[in-house]
Amino acid sequence: MFVLLVCKTITFRGSLLLVACCPNVYQSFLLFAVGPCGRPSVEPQLEPEDRIIGGQPAVPGSWPWHAALHKHGTGHACGGALITDRHIITAAHCVWSDQPGQQYIKVHLGGHNRDFRQGSEIWEEVEEICAHSSFKYHRKSSFKGDIAILKLKNKINFTNMVHPVCLPVSYEELGDGSHLYVTGWGRTGHLLGSAEPAALCRRVADVLDKSVKMGDDRQLSFGAELKPASADKTKISGDSGGPVVLKINGTWTLHGIVVGGPQQCGDEDEPLYFAKVSHYVRNFIDVYVDAQTSRKTLRKICNFL
Repeated sequence: MFVLLVCKTITFRGSLLLVACCPNVYQSFLLFAVGPCGRPSVEPQLEPEDRIIGGQPAVPGSWPWHAALHKHGTGHACGGALITDRHIITAAHCVWSDQPGQQYIKVHLGGHNRDFRQGSEIWEEVEEICAHSSFKYHRKSSFKGDIAILKLKNKINFTNMVHPVCLPVSYEELGDGSHLYVTGWGRTGHLLGSAEPAALCRRVADVLDKSVKMGDDRQLSFGAELKPASADKTKISGDSGGPVVLKINGTWTLHGIVVGGPQQCGDEDEPLYFAKVSHYVRNFIDVYVDAQTSRKTLRKICNFL
């Protein structure tokens, strides 16, 4: 007779998980999740005018996993995505330092406008930074391993404005023409000095045909190209590290982290590049987030910053 005993609950990838304990079996396993990730309390407004690189102001609370990274002395630096009650995914180049342990980063969650404070906001310090071990900051034009996980000093409480995004199935591939949404803190005007408030914005982009390659490793394993659907090109400042998400069956899944793109307004031929999160789930994200993973193992997959 096969018996399952629910022995404890844990929080993983932003959901409450029930752990099944099996008698006479060395390792327990996860039974099922309660409280799904990727389900915002406020539905995003996905309008046709989103299809420009400048984006449109987002509805407050519609992208509750979006995080803003602030560095001491420089203010807002990059974006990120909340995946558990203690972990943020971002781009490795956003948090890289030649002096590990010397940088001070705070994460801003639940905000909607960088110029104004709202009661929904959560600010939390970063306890540890794990950049993927294959990432080399000084390697020009390479996106290999450009992904990092931030561990917060304290667990956060989920609210209507702060909620995690789901992770994709390991090595899941996207079909050509998939509509992916990118969120970022930036101005919606065409001029860098425009007076509009720095509200959270969202925009849509399409995956380019896979025959258009940047190089086999980056295209198939570490990066992919996003092609804006309009020639109207306004860059959202601070997009690096921000989430690239896809909605499947009513659930938003994190398929990418922005690692590169247009450097200025008018770069009509330059695509947006993102690190493909699905290629890092099994051997990087899951391993780091698991509290049972030894420090010896973590040192093999992380460049600790």
